Amino acid sequence: MVRIEDGGEVALHLADLLPTHVHFNPLWVMAYDNFPLEVIRLKEELETSGIKDNAWFTFYHDPFVRACRFDEKGEVRESLRL
Repeated sequence: MVRIEDGGEVALHLADLLPTHVHFNPLWVMAYDNFPLEVIRLKEELETSGIKDNAWFTFYHDPFVRACRFDEKGEVRESLRL
């Protein structure tokens, strides 16, 4: 996980914990995760913190969205599309 802060803005890159914007649901974990329950707990914690900080979540596997912000319901609120 990478957290970048600059000028009051926050960006989070959760790597394979959140490979695309459609994987925001904490229960959507990768099939090869050895500890899926730990991944679910960690995703919930990091996503909640990111939403609270109004963070940009960044993705390198997403073919459509490079970064986005989510609301409390997990809906995309703002996005930077490719």
